[in-house]
Formats: sequence, structure tokens, C-alpha cells
Amino acid sequence: METVYENHLKGQKSPYLLQHLHNPVDWYPWGEEAFRLAEEKQLPVFLSIGYSSCHWCHVMEKESFENEEIAALLNREYVSVKVDREERPDIDAVYMSACQTMTGSGGWPLTLLLTPEKEPFFAATYLPPKEDSGRAGLFEILSAAAARWKTSPNTLRNAGKKIREFLASPISEKDPVSDISPAKAEEILFQAARQFEKTFDPVYGGFGPPPKFPSPPGLLFLLRYGDLYRKGSCIEMAAHTLLSVAKGEIRDPIGGGFFRYATGRRWNAPHYEKMLCDNALLSLCYVEAFSLTGLSLFQQTAEETLQYLLREMRHPQGGFYCSQDADSDGEEGKYYLFSSEEVKAVVGKDAGEALCRAFSIGDSYTERESAHRPAPYHPGRFLPYAGEGKAEAPLSASFNPILEEPKKQLRLYRENRFPLFRDEKILLSWNALAILSLFRASRVFQRPSYGETANKTLDFLFSILKTSDGSFLSGWKEGAFQQEATLDGYAYLLLALLEAYRTDFEPHRLSQAEDVAEKLLSRFEDHEVGGFYLYSSQAESLILRPKDTYDGALPSGNAAAALGLTLLYEATGKRKWEEASRRSAAFLAKSCREHPAGHAFGLLTVLHQLLPPYTLTLCTAFPPDASFLNSLRGLSHEKVQCWVKTPQNYEALERIVPSTGSYALPSSGFTAHLCGAGRCLPPARSQEELWQLLKQEELLDPAFLPTE
Repeated sequence: METVYENHLKGQKSPYLLQHLHNPVDWYPWGEEAFRLAEEKQLPVFLSIGYSSCHWCHVMEKESFENEEIAALLNREYVSVKVDREERPDIDAVYMSACQTMTGSGGWPLTLLLTPEKEPFFAATYLPPKEDSGRAGLFEILSAAAARWKTSPNTLRNAGKKIREFLASPISEKDPVSDISPAKAEEILFQAARQFEKTFDPVYGGFGPPPKFPSPPGLLFLLRYGDLYRKGSCIEMAAHTLLSVAKGEIRDPIGGGFFRYATGRRWNAPHYEKMLCDNALLSLCYVEAFSLTGLSLFQQTAEETLQYLLREMRHPQGGFYCSQDADSDGEEGKYYLFSSEEVKAVVGKDAGEALCRAFSIGDSYTERESAHRPAPYHPGRFLPYAGEGKAEAPLSASFNPILEEPKKQLRLYRENRFPLFRDEKILLSWNALAILSLFRASRVFQRPSYGETANKTLDFLFSILKTSDGSFLSGWKEGAFQQEATLDGYAYLLLALLEAYRTDFEPHRLSQAEDVAEKLLSRFEDHEVGGFYLYSSQAESLILRPKDTYDGALPSGNAAAALGLTLLYEATGKRKWEEASRRSAAFLAKSCREHPAGHAFGLLTVLHQLLPPYTLTLCTAFPPDASFLNSLRGLSHEKVQCWVKTPQNYEALERIVPSTGSYALPSSGFTAHLCGAGRCLPPARSQEELWQLLKQEELLDPAFLPTE
């Protein structure tokens, strides 16, 4: 009879931790109990960090953590701790920095050996169970480290202490940075664009060699810099990349959404996990690209991605789930692969042949580099994709209305063919990114339903994650997590609330934004050197308190906070937020100078400070109707800060935005006051006059002109 194990992960909420509940490894969750045991027994700690949709995390579990011999070694010589990086991004960030410092690279699963004082003395990512082709295996490493710990523990303790001191040294330097001059700021922007240009792949888009990540922070910078400084080449680099990504195997044309990254240059050979954060940011990129180019394929890709999130990643009460797994039925990607015969059997011969042509399913349509596919399902099974670079299957074919019903049939079929695990944690930070994208899409595409969903999600997050003292918890799954949100959660939420105001012009969203900003300053800001720490002053203290500035797949928390504070100042005109914005931007300046392209999202703040927006104060005797509000949403969100003052909201608005108190409400109709570029224009008293002023000043998104 097979032994059924149960370790100390029982009762945890994280799906990733619960996936390891029945390993023979005696796992502990991160906490006092594990490290107290390590101290009492004087044992090193084996720390494993991953997430539920990570393919190589599953591989290492099957190969090593279900291996009785390795489990026995771990249980005898170590205290084993398992961490979900999505649940505890603070722990992940600290030990990922250690891994990158010690090995020069990082990734998941993240594997470390720690002293009982939590200091790392060994780090790696995936390890095979035993030595393989000259590469040390987990068993050999654990055996050697355990022997060394017994004979010379102080050597390992000293190594861990040195790593900790090295990691802490950059953030302990008292080196505040003053504001940079406008000329220097423009030079930094120019150098960032040059760095992107040097690494740009002119054939397939993207930046740098494979593996290829879409890198939304860089794309958003190129689009906005190209627009504001009339740099067409920057918009072209971003647009070409977004088209190539939509054509490649990294996009799921049957169900919508994007996989995390591709291992091939042509955006082929993906790893199949789908993450909320990636899809939220990529949909935002496509919305932005459409607003600048008017290309319908960008709108279609954005909406298809958002529909995927709404259909497959939505909690019934309003939040969005974390991710969908890379593996199904024990194989990576099995969920997404089809044979041409299978497709025809599901949707019929004629429709099946049309789908196979459009999405390169079958031998005659797959003249491309070999993708990373599970061996049992290749050859003969294929990943549908939009036909990169092939005349018979251009990207537009994947949006052919005739294919919509067969696509739906195939999607429903695959949902029932193999189960696909979904991590149903609801994270504040990633949900805030989805909210931001939904609001922006609602405005640009004139889709009120997206705004309604975004508002519902915001209200849901406030109801389940906001605490009695006004702080926010990091996430929820059948109950809120116990730890406070990290900097990313607060900063992304601030951006989402400001986007909410730009969409609906409801003053209470600005009030909520100010409350979030207050917590940013009181709990995260470094008042000596500047910038923001990753985790709150009220949170658990780890071996260091990092201040990340570099963008990864997501914007850095410091960059998002700087932009949020800048936008909050623009939205309220209050000196407090102006000063906070300038402090945070000054902290980023040194890092931006050293590697501008690595701080692309932070440079959006530089753009705002160099080119402050116009202000439009619309005073109306009656609440504007839906049609007129939709027209206002067509304003360029980077170039105009708009306030709508009505008899119903003027008191609340004037409290939050004092400058609006100088404009009187008319007795009938409306009056629009537009100011910018050092002067105020004559008031407009009709829609026609207002549109003429806006066109004259080039303040409407190119892809959206209101109907006259």
C-alpha cells in the first residue's frame, strides 16, 4: 500500500504550498516555527521558492521532492521551508537578489541553503536530482553541504554573513541624489531610446536574444516617448514588436491571452504558463498602441486578451485569479496542442480546414522552427498560432469573424479535454494592473462595460483587503492573507485609482488615491536617502530591506510609485504630492543615468515632469450625459488633466482639488477652461468650441476623434 505523507503545510491557503503537502519532504511554511527548530537543532535551512504555474517547479517536485532518498536526506540534515513567491514577494525578492549575486542569474524554482539566522550560503535555480552530464545534482549538493555544516559550520555562517552584508551595502549608502536638469533629463530619455534601438530585433521584434519576454515597461516607454517627442522610430519599434508577439506562438489565438515568454527568436517555443500580471500589462500595451496608431489589429488583440481575463480568470465577486498552469495531465503544453484531424472532428471538415490554415495546425502549415513540445505529442500535434510571416495566414486572419464560432467550439472542447490548474489567489498588485488596463480600454475603445468591471474589482479589493488602519493586505484566497501588501501593491493601486478618476471623474477615487499615497510615504519611504523600500516598516523584518529600481517583466515599485505621485500631484495640484514626486524621481535619477533602458517605466515620470499636461476644468450646470463623458475620455491621458465640476460634486472636488474652486458653476450649459503651455485659452461654451480648442492644441488621441 502506497504511503500517504502529510507535512506542516496543512492549513496553508497557497495552492503552490498545498501542491507539496503530501511530499515525503517534511516541509514547513516560512515562519517562526521553522527557524526556531533550525536554531534548536543547529541545522541549516533548505529554502525552496516557486509558484503554482511554473513548469520547472513541477519538474523539480516530481524528480526530487517526491524522491524518498532525497526527502530522507532533507528531513535528517535540514529544516525544509517552502515559499510561494506570489504570496511572499518580499521573501522572493530578497533571496532572488542573493541568487543573482552568487550565481549571476536567477529564476524559478529558486533553491537556497540558509543558516538558522536566514543568511544564504548557497543558491541555485532548478537542479536535477542526481549528477547529470557533469552538472551537480541536488542530492550531491545537499550531502556535501550537510557534511561541511557538521565539520565547519562557522565557515558557512561567515559566508552567509558576507553575502548579507554585500546585499545590504548598496542601500545603506547615504547618497541622496538631487534633481536633474531638464537638459540632462532629455539626454537620459534619448539614451534609453538608443539602448532599445541597439538591442532591437528588426526582423521579429523584441529586444535582445532569446529567451524573449515582451517587456511591457519598455514598450510603454517607447510608445509614450515616441508620441510626446515625435520619435516615429520608437513607436515603430514598439508597434513591430507588438505585431510580432501577436503573430507568434506566445499568443493563444483560440482562447486569448499570452504565455509568459518564448524560448525562440520568432516568439516561438513558449513556456505555457499564463499570468494575470503579464496579460494585464500586455493588454495595456495594445490599448496604448491603438490609441497612437489606430491599427485595428491592436484593438482586437487587446480586447481578445481582456475577454480571456474576464472569462477564465475572474472571481464571481470581482477579483482576478493569479495564473493558469503550464502543465496539464502531467505534460507541459498538452492542453494547447491539437492534431489537424482532431480539429476537424470537433468543428467539422470545412471549418476545421479553415482553422488549420489560419493557425498553422498540420504539417502543410508548420514550416517554422521546432517548438519545445512534449515528446508524446510531437510530431502530429501542433500549437495554434497566428501564422508569423506567412502570406496564407496573416495576423488579420486570426480575427476573421467567420472563425469566431469554430474557435469557440475548439476552446470549449479543450477545456473539457484535459484539466488545466488555475491558481485562484487574488493579489492586490496584479489586480491593480488589470484594473488599470480595463479602465484605459474602457476609455480608448468606448466600452463602458470594461469600466464597470474595473470599478467592481476596485470595490471588491477595498472590501476584502483594506484593514481598519487603512493599510492593505497583499492578497486573498478564501480569506485575506496576513501580511501587508508590498510597495508594488500600493503603487499599482495608486495608478489604478487615478485611472479610475480619469474614466468616471468621481472625486471619491481621488480621495482614495490620496489615502493610498499617505501609506506609501509613511510606511515605505526612505526619509534619509530617498526612494521606497520593498516592504512596509510594519511588516516582518527580513535579512535586508531592498529598494528595487530596475524594471523586470513588471514595472519596479519605485518607478510605479514615482509615476503615481506625479500623477496625483497633477490631479490635485497639492504641494505635498509635488514634493513627494520630486523626491522619488530624484532617487531614481542615479539609476536611470547608469542604465536608462532598464528603468523605462521610471522614465515615464521624467516625461511628465518635462512636459506637464494641460488642465481642463469643465464646469457644468447639469451632470454630463454618457455621450459627452465618452467624448471626454478621448482626451490624451498623457497630455490633459481633466476635472468635471457639477452641482452634485463641487464640494468634494474643491476639497481634493482646491484650484477648481476658482471656477464658478454656470446657471445653464457648461464652461470649459483649458490652460497649458504657459497660458489659458478662451473659455469654451459649446462642444464644438471645446473640440476645436482640443484639436488646435493636439490634445486628442490620434485614434479617437469625437463625433461633431
